[in-house]
Amino acid sequence: FGGLRFYINSASDEVFEAINEAEDKSYKVCEVTGGPGELRRDIGWYRTLSDEIYEQEKNKQPARGCLWKHHRCGLKAASWNHPW
Repeated sequence: FGGLRFYINSASDEVFEAINEAEDKSYKVCEVTGGPGELRRDIGWYRTLSDEIYEQEKNKQPARGCLWKHHRCGLKAASWNHPW
């Protein structure tokens, strides 16, 4: 979770090697900015983010266990960041 996944049925060894390399590198590239990043596991979804984006996302997170509409913590709806 939190990194690139690429599935393919068949290819040359060079292609599989390139895919593995890209998957490995994806854990070091911010998915928002494309700059340096690292895998973050403490903000709900596993995401690879730069320090700056990580701090922004961390500050947006609802109180632990409060992901539903009209919960008593005061949130009106959960914030889901979809990449599409």
